[in-house]
Amino acid sequence: MTQPGRAQPANFLVAALRDAPRVALVMSIAVIALIATDAAVAVTRTAGSSSPRSAVAVTGSPRATSSEPAGAVSPTASPSPDKSAQRKAESDQAQALLTRALTNALAKGSVHAVARTVSKKIGTATFDDYDTATGGIQHISIYGGNVTVRVVGTRTYFRGDKRGLTRYMGFTADEVAVLHHQWLSLRAGEAGYKAVTEGVTIASTLHEDRIIAPFRLLPQRTVNGVAVVGVQGHAAGAGAPKRAIATMWISTGDDPLPVKFVAANHGVRLTQSFSDWGTPVHLTKPANVFGDKTVSG
Repeated sequence: MTQPGRAQPANFLVAALRDAPRVALVMSIAVIALIATDAAVAVTRTAGSSSPRSAVAVTGSPRATSSEPAGAVSPTASPSPDKSAQRKAESDQAQALLTRALTNALAKGSVHAVARTVSKKIGTATFDDYDTATGGIQHISIYGGNVTVRVVGTRTYFRGDKRGLTRYMGFTADEVAVLHHQWLSLRAGEAGYKAVTEGVTIASTLHEDRIIAPFRLLPQRTVNGVAVVGVQGHAAGAGAPKRAIATMWISTGDDPLPVKFVAANHGVRLTQSFSDWGTPVHLTKPANVFGDKTVSG
């Protein structure tokens, strides 16, 4: 699901649930989370529409210094390059790197992605995912509660504890008395399926972490024990904070991959770490799905 503020309950799902026969099952989740990315634009995670963002302090690219004394003019000095042309060249270079990293990420087929959103409104929310190209498993901790989402084939399953279902997903206390800790399901095409499933596959996670130009290249540093360079732009994914500056830190070398996404504004900060690219994820249908029927009835 999309992250809070990526974390706002989808009340329209609850409404759909109540319209269904006696066993009303609905869910709405704003998941972390992290992505399918528009190759022409790039990606960013996370701090979430519901994630707090504090402005991200980023160091700019080092500038060349001159050995000339202050005020000295060299008769043979060439004119300064046009700054706008320089900025465009840097943006193009950063976009090319981002596009390459995202292409590599999709090709890997699986990833462990952990997103953490911090804000005054929701406190700390964590979305711990094992994503694949077509499915995944997501564990959500938010508002003092827990929700688990499992996407297998054309069906999405979810369950949660009392706090997770009421405070995050919008169920009533009476509904939760019947439904909590039981697996519920949604099929592709049914009301609520898209909202619950978003952010649980690699592509949708990367799409939530999307960033757009103009881009800047940030100097090399070490993140999570990996040598990386940063591509910084404006957050444009559904899970990112409003008007946030976002940076995708990408591993150096011949096979660049996303390592960490950071997005922040003055009230929300989202961070998402990526690891275990290409490690197999085994997905199975949960046993004892409630009523073995869908939310839509």
